[in-house]
Amino acid sequence: MKILAVDDTPDNLDLLVQILEDAYEVITAESGTECLAMVKTQMPDLILLDVMMPDMDGYETMKRLQEDEDGREIPVIFISARYRDPDRILKGIELGAFDYITKPVDDEILLAKVRTMARMKMAADKHKEQKISYEELYNESPAAYFSIGTDKRIHKANHRAAELLGCDLENLVGKSIFDFYADTPFGKDLARKIMDKVLTGEKIDNTELQMVCADGTNIWITLSAKIVRDKNGKILRTHSTVLDITKQKRAQEEKEKLAVQLHHAHKMHAIDSLAGGIAHDINNILWIIIGNAELAMSDVSQWNPVSSNLNEIKTAALRAKNVIKQILSFSRISMRQMRRLNIAPIVNESMKLLKASIPSIIDIQSDIADDLDAIQADPGQIQQMIINLCTNAAQAMEPQKGILTVSLNQIDINEKSSFMYKEKLAPGRYIQLTVSDTGQGIDPEIQNRIFDPYFTTRDVGKGSGMGLAIVHGIVTSHNGAITVESELDKGTVIKMLFPACSEKHPEKKADIDEISAAITKILFVDDENSIVKMTEQMLKRSGYEVETETSPVKALELFRSKPYEFDLVLTDMTMPQMSGVNLSKKLTEIRADIPIVICTGYSTLIDKEKARDMGIAAYVKKPIVKQEIEKVIRDVLNRKKSQVQS
Repeated sequence: MKILAVDDTPDNLDLLVQILEDAYEVITAESGTECLAMVKTQMPDLILLDVMMPDMDGYETMKRLQEDEDGREIPVIFISARYRDPDRILKGIELGAFDYITKPVDDEILLAKVRTMARMKMAADKHKEQKISYEELYNESPAAYFSIGTDKRIHKANHRAAELLGCDLENLVGKSIFDFYADTPFGKDLARKIMDKVLTGEKIDNTELQMVCADGTNIWITLSAKIVRDKNGKILRTHSTVLDITKQKRAQEEKEKLAVQLHHAHKMHAIDSLAGGIAHDINNILWIIIGNAELAMSDVSQWNPVSSNLNEIKTAALRAKNVIKQILSFSRISMRQMRRLNIAPIVNESMKLLKASIPSIIDIQSDIADDLDAIQADPGQIQQMIINLCTNAAQAMEPQKGILTVSLNQIDINEKSSFMYKEKLAPGRYIQLTVSDTGQGIDPEIQNRIFDPYFTTRDVGKGSGMGLAIVHGIVTSHNGAITVESELDKGTVIKMLFPACSEKHPEKKADIDEISAAITKILFVDDENSIVKMTEQMLKRSGYEVETETSPVKALELFRSKPYEFDLVLTDMTMPQMSGVNLSKKLTEIRADIPIVICTGYSTLIDKEKARDMGIAAYVKKPIVKQEIEKVIRDVLNRKKSQVQS
């Protein structure tokens, strides 16, 4: 068998000759023009045709061979290093090529294809075998191919097309291509617009659409389409190449979802930092305001109008204290009073409060399971969370009638189900609190923003946007998780999970200490001069001897000079040069039994549990009123007295 190898690179021709010359006669040409001339004079049995050539590429050479009476009978195998995609391969096949080989040429593959061609030559049925080879390539392609007539009906499709849509080829041919596009914004309507563009001569590349399978499942695809014309320019059909990108699309959606969650986490972290700094500074200021207001109130008679004004100042400062507590709640850094508790009584108590404030057109229902495990929580925050959620749910139903349901039950989370929650819950038992309503629901476009502080869809004056932000902060600060399920015009279900305590035992009641009336000497340390002046007056009026310092270093030197003159040290936590914790350590190195009380506006370095573990006698959160600080001092001194007596 005589083979004509056509390539503009001599080295490539030499390689082809080396592979084939032992079994076949090989002649060569270095251009398309030379190839066409040699077809006339040499009449080869097979042409190995390079695609990329300077004067005339392989596709143009192939076209001219097909126009030649002798040339169209010679089978052609395209060889290319550049064009490997299905569309290019199919283009070569549609031009009349027998096969397609990519560079670098594999000896075995080339010989195998040539041997196949030789067998076809011997069978004298080159045209029929060429068609079979084309059909194999067409049907084994990873892409789905559709040939669509001008009537928009499928005239031909490959096996991959049938596999993609989950039906037999017989059920595809003859049907409108639009029967297989989904009823979605990326389905039928968009497909019709694209088909109209293609029929005007515009080529479409990798356009994303949604098709529908035989079982009703929607899939994402990319569509590339172009028209095929006859020699006179008349449109014969549209050729469409379809690739399934459903997996890639879902992966991209998941990636975008994770990006939104990461952005939300970064935003909440920024709020955490801001809230902590605000809390420290404002709580110090509030303590100055409250303390001086109380001192002034003790200097004037109650009948004096000034006394009433001072009381208003104190009341306003205490309200500001609660605002700071709320800010710390949604920022997840609230200084909580955590204890072991049964959440059911808190839910029941909250329901009673809600029935008095929620309009009667809202039917309030509850479903509280029996024998629930306890949780470690701040009871005040849990009640605040329930009231915020229920109030929000009731407002979502106004002014229409509706049902507000609060349920409480116990569930077990395993390793598999824990991944359902973005908070990454640890496997174990959880108490689940659910608040559901039959209100208007939440628009899916804003569901990822409902926990943002100050985000609200209500009119001005009908909500601050803090309610759900506080709820989110409370749940996450209790190592819990929160989920939202909502459907427009049907309602919303919010579920909160809290880790259950591993052991059941009755809640421990606080011991009531005997209040000591003894007069003692206190060392007070704070870097705020205004706080020092105010607290010194307050403690002295309570009957205590007081020495003060605004520098922890000087306070340490003072204590070292007369350690046994002081009965108690009251110190701020956050100070320049030395923190309250470090000062406490150095004080106890000098005198191990000295009771120390730490006060803080806010600090991430200490809380009630950490203070107890460090041996600190008491931990106080600023701002604190006179009566409370007096009680803390008396309790600490009484415990010290009891230890000495025992």
